[in-house]
This record gives sequence, C-alpha cells and structure tokens, in this order.
Amino acid sequence: MKTGEQIEALYNSAFEGEFPYEDCRAISRLMGRDSGDLIPELDWYFDNISGYSSSASRLLNRSPEELGHAVKVLSKDFFQYFPEEEAYRILIDPAHAPRLYKQMRASEELRVQLLGLLRQHSADSNLKDAE
Repeated sequence: MKTGEQIEALYNSAFEGEFPYEDCRAISRLMGRDSGDLIPELDWYFDNISGYSSSASRLLNRSPEELGHAVKVLSKDFFQYFPEEEAYRILIDPAHAPRLYKQMRASEELRVQLLGLLRQHSADSNLKDAE
C-alpha cells in the first residue's frame, strides 16, 4: 500500500465517530475553564488534518502553492498553534479524555506522515529539476 493510501486508512480508522465534545468539557471543568475556546480550536486543527488525510492519495496532484500551504499548516502541532491551551496537555490522557486522547494521537501521527509524504515529494521534485 502506498503512503497516501496508508494515511487514508489510518484516518478512516482513527477519526470515526463524533467530535469529543464531552471529553473537552470534562477536562475544561477539571481546569476550571470554559471549553468555549478549546472546542473551536480543536475543531479547526482536526479539520485541517482531516482534510489532507482523507485525500492523501491525491494530495500530490495539488499545485505547488497548495502543497506549500499544506506543509505550512502541518508543520505545527496543536499546542504550537494554540500555546495558551498547553495546560490541557496533561489532562488529555486515556483516563480523563479517552476519545480526545485517541484523536490527538491519531492527528499527530497523521500530521507527521503527511509532512513526510510532502517533504519526500518535494525532495524528489527537486532532484528531478536538478537533472
């Protein structure tokens, strides 16, 4: 199976079900915070990774500009995008937030694999251009 297809398979198995609203609310309560910022930030982050992951086998057909944007978006993890949410990191575990934990782990794995696919493509393209 090619890398793009592997990414799609992981995406299909890891992102099944609904958004982990209750986990977000539960850890927000533990932090004494409102989940009003966490939920839309996670939704944005998951949507970006989902968008690229669900079409990973066709990702390299996009324009160089779109691929460059994908690399830029995928170059940061959730807490790099939203450092103000760093305090949640310790509570995103199987005991406190099992569904959110699973999605965060899957997102990170997908993000890293997508970056690898894009960087390999870029390296291959640069080699072809140099020939």
